[in-house]
Amino acid sequence: ITDLPDDPYLKLKRELSVNMFLDMLFSHSSEIYDQLINSNLTNDSFGGNYQRERDYSFIQVGGESLNINQLEQRLINIFYSLKDYKIDLDTFERVKKNNYGNMISMLNSPETIANIFTRYSNEGIIFFDIFEIFNSITIQDIYDVIPLFDLNKSSITKLLKLN
Repeated sequence: ITDLPDDPYLKLKRELSVNMFLDMLFSHSSEIYDQLINSNLTNDSFGGNYQRERDYSFIQVGGESLNINQLEQRLINIFYSLKDYKIDLDTFERVKKNNYGNMISMLNSPETIANIFTRYSNEGIIFFDIFEIFNSITIQDIYDVIPLFDLNKSSITKLLKLN
């Protein structure tokens, strides 16, 4: 994902929105995940995540597959069709509540609190503002991140098991 905002709060909002969108697409409760599992294109190792650093970010999607070329083609088709993706309000609310719950559960770990506090304070974000920013995310924010998924700036890596 390119075009990172300069404002740290907008950058964080984008990060949270991208993570929510990836959950809508690839979490274990998503329709796409079920299709990939039921088509035997992958197993429960499949998923997607977003990594954002100060000056760059990237999305990683993948998992184990015995049909690696078919999985690759299906993922390419999914990313090309994102421009037509319609977000279901119930799915949006479910994913948002789940993500919020995960954020709250992170507060059970002093190590996680320290890591998050340090990461975001170095960018000028107050730790507890994360919850306010997350609560402000709307469906439109999710739609706004979809055009950022640019296959022209992507790469495909296959790790093959040698016998």
